[in-house]
Amino acid sequence: MNWIKSIFLSSFIALIILGGAWLGMNSEGFSSSFLWWGVLLNTLVVAGFFSIIFVKPKITVDRHLLPFSIPMYLGGDLAILSLFLDAELNYYGLGLSLVFVVGWLAYVYWYSRLDRHTPSLDVGKLLPKVGFENPQGEKVSSNDFVGQPTVWLFYRGNWCPLCMMQIKEIAASYKEIEKIGAKVALVSPQPHKFTKSLAQKHEVNFDFLVDVENKAAQQLGIAHDGGLPTGLQALGYASDTVLPTVIICDAEGKIVYRDLTENYRIRPEPQDFLEVLNKL
Repeated sequence: MNWIKSIFLSSFIALIILGGAWLGMNSEGFSSSFLWWGVLLNTLVVAGFFSIIFVKPKITVDRHLLPFSIPMYLGGDLAILSLFLDAELNYYGLGLSLVFVVGWLAYVYWYSRLDRHTPSLDVGKLLPKVGFENPQGEKVSSNDFVGQPTVWLFYRGNWCPLCMMQIKEIAASYKEIEKIGAKVALVSPQPHKFTKSLAQKHEVNFDFLVDVENKAAQQLGIAHDGGLPTGLQALGYASDTVLPTVIICDAEGKIVYRDLTENYRIRPEPQDFLEVLNKL
């Protein structure tokens, strides 16, 4: 199933190109065609949404993405109206609009959902011992963090704009975290060179770690096999990645908080971490 999702996202983004091409070829219908306006609205919604995701991502609690969903459905309605009101029916354009709407529904209610079941990470349990490497390739164990409260943030990789936004937000709170006496460990299965560049970019006193071959994620039950969108393998990323996960452990290594988001677009805020850490 994950490989289907991997292909789906890349294909859905490609619809923007198809929508733009169709609009250009049918520009003469600008003023009169309900179908033209419908496809225009569909294309703008998808292009606008993913532009925001990649240029200025933001944590959201809106599972339904209503500011984008409403105009998307309106575009579909205009396309259907063209069946009755347009003088000439363009089946290619009608099909394109309907695929946009179905694809959007699939993205919001199917692709964005993550299947989670990780009893080994229940609050109150000790974090299992797992191993990582730092950007220089040196071995690091989760047991090395026992003695201080630790925020463990497992992220998919530098390619994921929402993960980068989440890291940027927690990096902005690093002074408050340091005052509490806690550590932050950022873990990804991406190649060492990407983790090293991320560490150099933020220059904060965090532990940037590599989960080599996704072994720790597999052991913890948070691996996302085949979770990389198709095409990003060409940049050097492995197809298997990790489900976005946040775990907070106390000084003894006991789990006191976890966020196992079931929607990759919905992430906890740094304030949530600080509230937990301040109670330790």
